[in-house]
Amino acid sequence: MSLQCRYTFPIQGPIHIESALSFYINDLYLEFFVENGELQRLCITFPVEKASAEESEKHKNSSFWVHEPRAHELEEVVLKIGSGFSMATSKQVNIPFSSRGIEWIEDGVVSSIVVNLQGGPQKEEKTNPITVPLFIRSVLIGCIQKRHDPALTFYKRGADDALSHRYIEAIYNFYFFLEYLYGNGKFKQNQVIAEFNKSDELCSAIDSVKKDETLIELASQEFMEMVSSASKSEVFRHIVRTRGKLHHPTRKGINSWHPEKQGRFANEAIFLHLVCLNIAIRRYYEQALSVPIEKAYQKVQRCLRRKSDIRVVTK
Repeated sequence: MSLQCRYTFPIQGPIHIESALSFYINDLYLEFFVENGELQRLCITFPVEKASAEESEKHKNSSFWVHEPRAHELEEVVLKIGSGFSMATSKQVNIPFSSRGIEWIEDGVVSSIVVNLQGGPQKEEKTNPITVPLFIRSVLIGCIQKRHDPALTFYKRGADDALSHRYIEAIYNFYFFLEYLYGNGKFKQNQVIAEFNKSDELCSAIDSVKKDETLIELASQEFMEMVSSASKSEVFRHIVRTRGKLHHPTRKGINSWHPEKQGRFANEAIFLHLVCLNIAIRRYYEQALSVPIEKAYQKVQRCLRRKSDIRVVTK
């Protein structure tokens, strides 16, 4: 009984070739797929032992426990191939490891077990519905208050980055969110931590997220143990140091980060996403349910009941 694992990666970037090629290299089988002369995706298939397929593999310096053999090795392979394509074409060509799909083939039959992490920047976007009341209130806030909160832009960008697996960029935007609201212009590490500790709103959000089922489900066991036992000052120190590490890349040391190994920072990005979401929602609804907006909203409702043009005049 033979068992194989197959990884599928999208190829992002303009790269043309006359025909698809396939390679057997050691125990790896690489298949490139072409549509209209343009490379679209890469599949890498290899044999696996039955035991290894039934166990979860923890990658070195990784963020998640995931059921996917040899992932660390294949991450290096596709990064190197993508770099070679980029150099050869003088174009940016990416083979994003974060957008991989994994499936198993047993005796030539594709298993129903699939790990699909297709979530990179080129993922087809779903249409998210918005309720009529929130649609109306959003319009009223914009037209009446006319003062955008930069913190919400930082949050919006960070959320988009996190959901697209751009965890490094997400950490930057979420950190800007916190620094803008609670840093009070400080930039030295201990000063920033002290300012963060002064905010009851931020400390409350940290306490809430520590117990959040989403974080417990997504974050690694090691990260959860660290966060659960850490004081708020220690949590803030970890956040500030993580941002500092990203802000100052270095060739020295084995723990230096790699711009395409985004998964190494997934824990911190998910944690910050939930913290900033907790705060952002509260700030938004404080505006959406404020007295001026509520008065304007009731005027809109009267217009809707009369089926007349919506006209709102505020003083």
